[in-house]
Amino acid sequence: MSDSTPPRPAELVLQAVTTVAWIAVPDYVTRPWSRRVTRLAILAGTTGAYLLLERPSHEEPDLPDGPPSKLAVAKVTAAVVASFATARGTKRLTAAAVRRLEARGVRRPWTVAGVGMAAVTAGMRAADARRVVLHRE
Repeated sequence: MSDSTPPRPAELVLQAVTTVAWIAVPDYVTRPWSRRVTRLAILAGTTGAYLLLERPSHEEPDLPDGPPSKLAVAKVTAAVVASFATARGTKRLTAAAVRRLEARGVRRPWTVAGVGMAAVTAGMRAADARRVVLHRE
């Protein structure tokens, strides 16, 4: 999906289900190695489902000639670093939320945290889609 088109409902559902499944793994799988295998299966299934959702494009993209500029390399590097930092921060926030849910006696706290994260993600994607639509007008 590109930044110029809003996400389709199937993509939003896929992202929400993947988010819940990924975060909820500790509620259902106890051994660390089994968790890794389970998450690998989630990743593989999500990738396959997303590829099935992709629309084939018959247009040839306009690719620039020559190697990427230093600015482009710096932007990609910054994006990767920001992605890792965000993932670590999200993991810490989720763990804190799970501890609070466990203290309140919630039976499946990782699943509840996953549903909450999926709701936040869906809201952010919907707001971004609205921005894309308004920007086009």
